[in-house]
Amino acid sequence: MMNIKYALKEALLLLVMIAATYFGVHVIFLQITVEQSSMFPTLAEGQRIFINKLVKEPDRGDIVVFKNPNNAVNTPLIKRVIGLPGEEVEVRSGVVYINGSPLNETYIDKMPHYDLPKSIIPGGEYFVLGDNRNSSRDSHSGWTVPQDNILGKVYTKWSVAGSTKKIMNP
Repeated sequence: MMNIKYALKEALLLLVMIAATYFGVHVIFLQITVEQSSMFPTLAEGQRIFINKLVKEPDRGDIVVFKNPNNAVNTPLIKRVIGLPGEEVEVRSGVVYINGSPLNETYIDKMPHYDLPKSIIPGGEYFVLGDNRNSSRDSHSGWTVPQDNILGKVYTKWSVAGSTKKIMNP
């Protein structure tokens, strides 16, 4: 009789631990599927990614998901952080410059076919670009992402189709 009580107690403890882990993961992470190609070649259409919702102050080079600052329905977008609050950004002859220094970008599909005059990124905001520079609506269009709009940072990715939530990536 004692062994059955012990086994039931252990089984209950295991179930509680599994439930806590499951809910903990879903509080911290968001699973989405990329629907467009603006982050190609880094992320492809149909690729599933996990977003770490605890990261709200990303670093340069991080890929983030954020509420679109130019869309009343706040359609989430996914882009790479290029410029940080207070930095000077410029795009000239296909090269991005941060504070006058060229940015080494091994992850982009093709160099951008546009120029962007020097500008200062407002405090508390981020300058973001898609890796597929010539097929991405992003900060080169004249907008930045307020920190409050950031939903999280891409944590991991895999190439299995399907997802629990989809994301637009124009």
